[in-house]
Amino acid sequence: MLLTDVSPDDLLSERLCQVIDWSKDLPENIFHENDYRFHFFERSVLDNSELLRGIVESNWRTYVTDSFVSFGVPKTIAYAQFILEGDKIEHELVTLQNKFKDFFGGTVNYPIVLSNKNLDWFAFESAYEELGVLAVRDSDVKAGEFVDYFNNGALISCVNMKANAPGYSELLLEFKGLITVLNENYCSNC
Repeated sequence: MLLTDVSPDDLLSERLCQVIDWSKDLPENIFHENDYRFHFFERSVLDNSELLRGIVESNWRTYVTDSFVSFGVPKTIAYAQFILEGDKIEHELVTLQNKFKDFFGGTVNYPIVLSNKNLDWFAFESAYEELGVLAVRDSDVKAGEFVDYFNNGALISCVNMKANAPGYSELLLEFKGLITVLNENYCSNC
């Protein structure tokens, strides 16, 4: 269900503003805090059925809470949220992907954030970069369980972005300098 205008969950929007610096965009580090484990994905997560379903299902299995998609910057006219309720997930994923094809009739925009209602993790994507960032609270004991679901290669980890890592040169060829900048901004403490 798409919530727009005055309908979005104001508390959720306020909490998002405490975590994400909306004045920044990728490849900058957009998070106010640094206690996250970072991974990267090719955008758009909403167009990638397997990755989207994997994130939402892993969230439900690990954290047992609803997910949501945030479109645009909170507290602006163009801001909207799409709630993915656990008991209706199959239908809502299909609706979300179908309506996203035309940005809900032109009513939503980037940046896009996918998260859960506890804000345990965030998948952030910009309109301007080929890769989005998945941030999972490192202090959370369930973080490993949530991320382990993606051992199929759907995510690029900070380890993959190190110069001596297998596949690093392929990443550089595909994503050029973006890999270097994301590595500097997100993975320097890994």
